Amino acid sequence: MIGVLAAIGVLGLGYQFGVAGPAAARAEAAQIELTQTLPAEISRLEDEIGRIATQDRALQLGATYAQDANSALRAEDAATAKQAISSLESLRDELSTSYEIRVVYGPNEPRSGVIRLNDNVPGNTNYYLIVEAIDPAGRTVERLITNQENTQSQRTSKWGQEVSEADFNRVAADKRDDLIIQDAVIGAKAIGAIDPEFTVETTGGAILEW
Repeated sequence: MIGVLAAIGVLGLGYQFGVAGPAAARAEAAQIELTQTLPAEISRLEDEIGRIATQDRALQLGATYAQDANSALRAEDAATAKQAISSLESLRDELSTSYEIRVVYGPNEPRSGVIRLNDNVPGNTNYYLIVEAIDPAGRTVERLITNQENTQSQRTSKWGQEVSEADFNRVAADKRDDLIIQDAVIGAKAIGAIDPEFTVETTGGAILEW
């Protein structure tokens, strides 16, 4: 009988240390994450965005992501909260970056522009300059670009920016004489801004394939 009780005691201790104990520790860690770690991360990112942002849209976007994250925390949905926090981090990184938008040219760039027929408006034509984002150190910068032809988005440093026919023809003429585009910069994004400012007429539309 004593042996049986001892065995039961050992099993009880084994359950406590091998199952119940770790489960309780995991539950406590999850609760700390929901009530302390993630809220602190949201607050920190909101503060950083508030200090950097110079455009109302950036502040509004940050507030939306923070609200999504906090709503998820109230629902004890850590996974969804982390997705919103990731969006806050991406926004913070975007606001911290400055770059120019340049039309590509050179021996490794066969095209600086492309003309597309608009299937949605018969007889209408869209004009795109092939551009890339370049930071002050001369490095390419990836941006989240949405292809207006299929609404698919991806991060890329090179895309086709829709411009007016007049701007397209001006750049084409600039390149035609010596294959160099003297006035290749058509826009720039400053630190604190989320949207670049363009020196050409553009709808903001873009393509990812040409």
